[in-house]
Amino acid sequence: MKNVNRLYKSMFYLAGPMDDVKDRGLGWRNEIKKFLWSNDIGVLCPCDKA
Repeated sequence: MKNVNRLYKSMFYLAGPMDDVKDRGLGWRNEIKKFLWSNDIGVLCPCDKA
């Protein structure tokens, strides 16, 4: 059976604490973004402001 990435081309919103957190939650968000992008999964991060 072929291993299928069922989340391919999907988007994830990285919800989580930002207030009262020393790094505003950037640490874990940056780590998981790299992993998701490497699997062709999009990321919406509230810490990324345009």
